[in-house]
Amino acid sequence: MNSPNRPLQALSRAVFPIYVLHFPITIMGLALFAQLAWPWGLEFLLLAAGVYVLTGLIYLGADRRGPAVYLIGGRPRRRPGRSPGVPLSEPRQLS
Repeated sequence: MNSPNRPLQALSRAVFPIYVLHFPITIMGLALFAQLAWPWGLEFLLLAAGVYVLTGLIYLGADRRGPAVYLIGGRPRRRPGRSPGVPLSEPRQLS
């Protein structure tokens, strides 16, 4: 885990936005499925799959839009060539 891993970095960026998004999508899905008289097992499977897919698609769409990812609690991708701990200019020496 000490070496850079692109898939792991992408997944770690997605954790909080997906956490934030899945709850309202689940509630909306429950409200829709409550109106249907389908077997509960089928409703559960469709709800779980729908929440999983819809949450992922919304996150990917917001992530590609750049600053829109802030609306769901994420942060934009880093630009290549800039590391987060490097200052933009050299610090001045105090005399």
